[in-house]
Amino acid sequence: MKLITTLQRNPLCTSADLQKLPEFSTLQSTDRLLLVIPHPDDEVLGSGGLLQRAVAAGADVRILMITSGNKWGKQALRRREVKRAVAVCGIPAKKIIFSELNDGLLHREQAQIRKQLQLILKDFVPSVVITSDPADLHRDHAVLARVVKQLFSKLLPAVPVYGALIHYHRFPGRRPGYNLRPPRRFLKESQWFVLWLTEAEQNLKSIAIKQYKSQLVVPLLRALMFSFNRRNEIYRLL
Repeated sequence: MKLITTLQRNPLCTSADLQKLPEFSTLQSTDRLLLVIPHPDDEVLGSGGLLQRAVAAGADVRILMITSGNKWGKQALRRREVKRAVAVCGIPAKKIIFSELNDGLLHREQAQIRKQLQLILKDFVPSVVITSDPADLHRDHAVLARVVKQLFSKLLPAVPVYGALIHYHRFPGRRPGYNLRPPRRFLKESQWFVLWLTEAEQNLKSIAIKQYKSQLVVPLLRALMFSFNRRNEIYRLL
């Protein structure tokens, strides 16, 4: 009971645990990075620093945006925002592929997700894949992560697939200055990696987040989004 209570009060790993995590592999000019993202803003919150690092390395990047955040009828606006946000990170709009599946209903769209991925793989075979995390408390994120991992395990098992967690109990935490730390319950069952950002990368990530004005007007969303602008990003090998 004491252990359960401790985990409930502080479900994230310690700073000492974080320092022990291996660093995310350095991208090369020969790498082909594919992000498979459920909604506009998830690409910047989870991987704004990694996108900048990929551009600096000269890696080829594609972003498959599964929905346009169209649940509330803001599809056109959210598309403009994601284009501006990734442009801040150095990614041109032509590198984004919009699938236009239904926001909030990806559990009903799994066959379409697989179809979209298979179409992309005809022209772009990635060396690294970033998607959402299967433990994410947002159903769209969890469903997408499972579909992506299953498909790559079947078709391209040698390609590493990493998950970027967005929604989880007391994650990412709201204390400014603290590093992003994964939930401690997952440390023993899976391998996590940390990407340490430079001050310049962190500043650009903040500017990228600011492009999502439609989300930032909501106080709770604003607090959540800027809480991802830390000195590091974390990824779980799926």
